[in-house]
Amino acid sequence: MNSSQEILEQFSKKYVNKNTKRTRNLALRRFDNFLEERSLPKNYEKIDKIDNQLCIFISRLRQKKTGDDYNWNSYKTMIHGLFGGLKDYFEDKDIVCENIPTLDNCKKTRNAFQTKLIKLKKENKVGKKRQGLTIEEEEKFFKRLNLNDSEDLIVAAFWCIGKFTGIRGGENFNLKFNQVSWHEEYDEKWIEIFQTVTKTDQGGINCKGSYEKIRKIFHFKKYKYDPYTIIRYYFDHLPERKPKDRIWSAINRAKKAEFWYKKQNMGPKKLQSLLDERIKRANIKKKITFHSTRSTVITNLVRKGIPDCQGKSFTGHESSKAYNSYKRNDPILFKNLQKKLLISPQKKK
Repeated sequence: MNSSQEILEQFSKKYVNKNTKRTRNLALRRFDNFLEERSLPKNYEKIDKIDNQLCIFISRLRQKKTGDDYNWNSYKTMIHGLFGGLKDYFEDKDIVCENIPTLDNCKKTRNAFQTKLIKLKKENKVGKKRQGLTIEEEEKFFKRLNLNDSEDLIVAAFWCIGKFTGIRGGENFNLKFNQVSWHEEYDEKWIEIFQTVTKTDQGGINCKGSYEKIRKIFHFKKYKYDPYTIIRYYFDHLPERKPKDRIWSAINRAKKAEFWYKKQNMGPKKLQSLLDERIKRANIKKKITFHSTRSTVITNLVRKGIPDCQGKSFTGHESSKAYNSYKRNDPILFKNLQKKLLISPQKKK
């Protein structure tokens, strides 16, 4: 093994994401309970024909509380977590790599896994899809917001930052004052957002805080819902805070308060409940979360005919597969595509 591979392995072990660890530990605990029921040793290296046992286990794997099948996404995550945990176990014991059970060398398990995934897809148990708003729904949503109301204003500002930067919901929620700056040059005004990347890559390496991207939100004077104006208006009603404080502040309900917001941070559940109320008020029957701004961006970029390469550069996606997972079966998009297929449009008399 060369030095660069050793460094990469050490980095991978050191920066494994907490969620990845949690999933691996949960999957191994479930597998340990299964082995105990069958009076088999919990030392995995002592199990004879481990492929057979893994095959039976993943075929029978259900949700512990209800006994129902996992959805497609959760099931896939659990199985990959199981094999990730097994890999960690064997590597900690310095067992030869060839003997480590993986989906590649466990043929029976791999076949059972693929069969179960196909079955779950047929039964439409694919889990919750990311949902975003169309341009029409966004207009309904903003029409019912009163920007002179502290609750409506914080929701509008949060939505504008998420939509016009394309950053992830968690990155938006955790933005700090030292990551936001205001700029003016000649007739141009803009906000600069220093995005701290929190995405965990496919290998389970936690990239949190590893690098930053500068995102700009420009001022569009003639537009009613100008993002720069909305965000600026929100910041004008904030008290002085520390640079490392989060920008989303709790609402000050005192009648004669100087500022609309407190010096304390707003919690994620409270901000989500404010967003839910406003979505319901606009009569939009969708489950919208912090991350929905990202799905909204991609859905609307696709509808406008923006090429994927430009869309990916805006959202920061490196893989087309991840970018495509946000796209929706949009009837208006199909209508626009069909218009382009027409041979000769009817001329107006």
